[in-house]
Amino acid sequence: MTIRNIILGGLALSLVSACMAPETRKHRLSDAAVEKEQQEQYRAIVRFWMDDVRRLNRIAYPILKSNYAICAQADDGGWNDGIIVSSLDSFGPELRQAARDVLNISEYPTVIHLIPGSAAAESGLVAEGDRVIAVNGDRMPASEKTLESYVKALGGLERRQGETVSYLLSRDGEEHRVALPVDASCDYRVAVLRDDTVNAFANGDALFVNTGMMRFANDYELATVIGHELAHNAMNHIEKMKSNATAGVAGGFLLDILFASVGVNTGGGFTRLGGNVGASAYSQDFETEADYVGLYFMARAGYDVNDAAVFWRRMAAQVGNARSVGKGYSHPPTAERFLRLQETAAEIERKQKAGEPLMPEIADSPS
Repeated sequence: MTIRNIILGGLALSLVSACMAPETRKHRLSDAAVEKEQQEQYRAIVRFWMDDVRRLNRIAYPILKSNYAICAQADDGGWNDGIIVSSLDSFGPELRQAARDVLNISEYPTVIHLIPGSAAAESGLVAEGDRVIAVNGDRMPASEKTLESYVKALGGLERRQGETVSYLLSRDGEEHRVALPVDASCDYRVAVLRDDTVNAFANGDALFVNTGMMRFANDYELATVIGHELAHNAMNHIEKMKSNATAGVAGGFLLDILFASVGVNTGGGFTRLGGNVGASAYSQDFETEADYVGLYFMARAGYDVNDAAVFWRRMAAQVGNARSVGKGYSHPPTAERFLRLQETAAEIERKQKAGEPLMPEIADSPS
């Protein structure tokens, strides 16, 4: 034990001995009772998460399906049969028994939800709790990598509207095969993240919504968020930001070399600065474009978009500050954002009344 640890330990002991203690009697609890309650609370966590999964997919599915044509133009068109699966490796060790209890989940990919209105839900051939043993002949391993294998098997399938995917399922110990038709859809999964911050984001491959946003937003507002994040992916914003960051790093690196040539060691400062500047280049414009295209995504799914701007105003009041209203950084100033969204809603309404295609006004974009 070091002198430092001895001093810190002595300090902690002296502080504790000087503290005032509670005066009321504390009930003795058995370890078994505490463990039982802990497991009940773990099961509640899984139930709340599952409620969010059902709600998010119910709202997202029609938006993804209705906007296949736009996503296909960006080479992001795909298919969706409406099956949501999970497995034990999706949960931390402390939640795995709760997942077994609540969702009947196993080491195999397990069907935890059938999205209403989807091919799987309407077929009557698949049920929650079914184990996915194979997809189009590719068997799933019962291992920690089983969900990864399932996603890989689906990702390798090229399907069009009306075609089918073959599943080998296990239910109550008996295996049976089903062939499910698929719906053309934007090729992005949606996921709920257990995070209390009021946020959502896209990464180019998927859309993520925090539990904080799930609590904050009503269904209409969640549709607004999904349209916005879908637009980030469909407009390739993430790849563009990565490209800008790479260009910034390259420019900063050249400056570091230049200074080094005259004997000044910058410690890579210009390289880091260049990357940050590049990554933030056009970030406000990308957000404005996601607002614009996102409203079209909503309208094509049947939503009245006239109230969408009000949500972003409420977001600004809830999580923003006075500076963000008048001057934005990575996001546009919320006052400007609100007015631009109103203009977009009016543009969409004009097209609807004129019977014009609901396609965003993008240069060289076919209608």
